[in-house]
Amino acid sequence: MGKKPIWLGGFLMLFALGVTAQTAYVTDELRLGLHLAEDTSDSPFRTLTSGQRVEVLERDRYYAKVRTQEGDEGWVKANYLVDTIPAKLRVTEMETTVSEATEKLGLVEEELKASQARVSELEAGMSSARSVADDNVRDVEQILEENESFRQQLDIYKSSVPLTWALGTGVVFMTLGFLGGLWWLDARIRKRHGGFRIY
Repeated sequence: MGKKPIWLGGFLMLFALGVTAQTAYVTDELRLGLHLAEDTSDSPFRTLTSGQRVEVLERDRYYAKVRTQEGDEGWVKANYLVDTIPAKLRVTEMETTVSEATEKLGLVEEELKASQARVSELEAGMSSARSVADDNVRDVEQILEENESFRQQLDIYKSSVPLTWALGTGVVFMTLGFLGGLWWLDARIRKRHGGFRIY
């Protein structure tokens, strides 16, 4: 009877621990002390963070003398220095590159849309110009057909009536018209003046 409550209490304790467990991640943020002592036995006067660039001035198996970009010189543990850029910085650089590429892509898409709109405007203008040109071609063709018809009628007229007869007939009609006009004028004057000619 005494064993059962102990066993049950242990089970409930494990269950409670399992329920309250949280997910956590190991940090990649390294903080490395910069020391004045060659063996880094003193307190650091500055802290270097993960990915910070330094110039190695001296180095042995355990320690390295470095200079920061700000000009501070000191000693660090050599096994914390690597020749390649840390993953965190590479990810940051890649994110920056992706962001810049996305921005450029957005600009290119805007330019493409503007170009497509301009192409549509030009196509509409070309279609309108083509329609006007087609109308002009039809008008020219119609004028040419009419001219050809007039030319044929003129050829028929020339072949049916000799030119000398046409000129002679024209002269006769002009003479008759002139004489008829004089007679009509004379009649009007005599009528107005009681049968007398007054010029």
